[in-house]
Amino acid sequence: MRTVSGIHTKKRRLRYRPRKLAPCPGVRNHAEVVTGQRPHTRDYPDAARTRLGVIITRTRQAIGYKGRPEFTSIAGVGLTSLVKLETGKPVGPDVYEAVARALPGWTEDTPLLILEGADAPPVMKARREPEVGSMEWIAAQAARLPEEAFLALMIRMAELRRQERTEGRLSDLGVRRTDPNPSETAS
Repeated sequence: MRTVSGIHTKKRRLRYRPRKLAPCPGVRNHAEVVTGQRPHTRDYPDAARTRLGVIITRTRQAIGYKGRPEFTSIAGVGLTSLVKLETGKPVGPDVYEAVARALPGWTEDTPLLILEGADAPPVMKARREPEVGSMEWIAAQAARLPEEAFLALMIRMAELRRQERTEGRLSDLGVRRTDPNPSETAS
């Protein structure tokens, strides 16, 4: 096998050599600068990360987000990142800061304080607007009505429920069929 020497070898070596440049020519050790400003959770012990995950899970559930997917859309993080954070696995600063911004009463520094041993902030329930057409929304709208209009609304809702039962369909109203023959029961 013949070795190639000269200018051809030098060009080929330069072409395939990995480039090692800092993002900014004025910064010599970029990793130390960034890590010093926004620490990664891997720099903390497992027990501290697990404690942070439990606190975030409880706070998320207390404000009304029982499932993770709904909360991830609010927080702006991926489902895998939230699962890692809540289970105590290492995540970057972007993840815990985004989750902290989505939780009421938390700042971007709150997760770091918890990792360092501080107490969790008190849970402040965020007021979520009920979905239009849901029972909560109907109840909120009905509370604003005068008594006569409220009674008319309740009568109309009862008629709709009765009609749905007789047609064999159930809607979002939360009506559950308990007896097999609803037409035989007296109203």
